[in-house]
Amino acid sequence: MTSAAPEASARVTIVNRKGLHARASAKVAKLAAEYDAKVIVRHEGEQADA
Repeated sequence: MTSAAPEASARVTIVNRKGLHARASAKVAKLAAEYDAKVIVRHEGEQADA
């Protein structure tokens, strides 16, 4: 018998008026790499894996 991994999602608001830029994006990607997870960043119909 296999068990499904728990699933979670969250919606966050980027408060920087200029958006999510290189330094902050790198921190998100580094944190995401520490987990066995798929992290997707979406904005106005566009998306990218973190």
